Amino acid sequence: MCERMLLSLEVLAICMLPVLPAGCGRSTEPDDGRIVLTLPVSGGDRLETMYTELIAAFEKLHPDIHVKILQFPGSYWTKLQIMIAAGDCPDLLPMMTMRLPMYLHRGAFLPLDDLMKEDRDFQERLRTDIHPKVFSGFRRDGKLYGMPYSQNLYALYYNKTIFDKYNGTAPAEQKIGYPSGEWDLDTFVDAARKLTCDTNGDGRIDQYGTILPGLAFHVICPVLRRFGVELFSEDLTKCNLDRPEAIEAMQWYFDLANKWRVAPSPIGPDARSEGAILGGPADMFMAGKVAMWEAESEWRFELGRRIKTFEWDVAEPPHGRFRAAGFECFGICIGRDSRHPEAAWKFISFLTSPEGQKILLAHNVGIPILRSLCESPLFLDPNVPPAHKEVFLKTLEYGEDIPSLRNFQEVGEALVAELELAVIGKKSTADACRDATAQVDKLLKENPK
Repeated sequence: MCERMLLSLEVLAICMLPVLPAGCGRSTEPDDGRIVLTLPVSGGDRLETMYTELIAAFEKLHPDIHVKILQFPGSYWTKLQIMIAAGDCPDLLPMMTMRLPMYLHRGAFLPLDDLMKEDRDFQERLRTDIHPKVFSGFRRDGKLYGMPYSQNLYALYYNKTIFDKYNGTAPAEQKIGYPSGEWDLDTFVDAARKLTCDTNGDGRIDQYGTILPGLAFHVICPVLRRFGVELFSEDLTKCNLDRPEAIEAMQWYFDLANKWRVAPSPIGPDARSEGAILGGPADMFMAGKVAMWEAESEWRFELGRRIKTFEWDVAEPPHGRFRAAGFECFGICIGRDSRHPEAAWKFISFLTSPEGQKILLAHNVGIPILRSLCESPLFLDPNVPPAHKEVFLKTLEYGEDIPSLRNFQEVGEALVAELELAVIGKKSTADACRDATAQVDKLLKENPK
């Protein structure tokens, strides 16, 4: 199953995908005597414009420091491992929490705790304004190795126009309200069944109540948590997919496509499906073919830019036995080889300041980590879609980060390989979950913290 949004998020999270030539990572001393910090950046005009403005504002406050943007094509994550091994990586390293262990076990990053303690302005923000949850994914063994600067929160996107059109002709007892935090999983399925239909009479379903976003960690973890189970044991040594609650959760998820027929068939178009013709979840939602889609807050910018033919908004996801939602943070680390960690910290601190956070918000990069901005009209402006952005803040209260493993990519591939067989009917859900557990448990033994 396609995980294109996960790849897009990695681009946004690191704001780049570069290959840095040897010798380009470390800071150097410029001819004018300023300290130079290197920062890899790319990911499109919006991010480049944002970072240009951010760096200009930072250098105005710190004229003795110059932040040099590094822009090179290629595979960032692979090259970064080579650079770390060679002792030649950038001063500032944008990072995702799920990627952190891959590099931390190599001693790639400096702990930030001592630098934080010396920064009075940051300590005040920490005490009064920064949500404590944002640090969870960057802590290891009591130390902080990355500073979160924006949040990626999850919600249920929905097509208001589809709801309104259905309610315009439905009997009073069959009408559906817009999704809300009061919806449970049964309410969600019932609404999705009513909104799934053949709109043009050709015998093929072309409008779906929902869509399966995939099988990546960030998708299945909230599904499992709604049934009261975590993907892994607390010490990350055991996969829990073979537990009854996990099998029940995955069965519910697969039934959306295979039993209730409210999501496109993942095995391609047939007499009832146009899913594989139109593309992935984002493409189908933006084409007006899906009524409800659970996804990341980063999509709000792209949807606001591209959707012109219907109205849309966000709501809390449906709850099961428990409430659950995805949650992750984008952060930035200081490379262990940096010659100027104090200067690098000043840039990181600026990212978390009201001025820095306002620049990120102005360019729709993530959701601020400052409560004061999240609760301000700058973020909540209903004239900038989605209208009800406060929903993201509600899911923050019960959202949890996805597990972070050194070999998360191999573990993720093993999970997908087995679970896909259940999606396409080659295995029962129970067998696929048990077989996935056996494969993943072997990999977890190779994954020291």
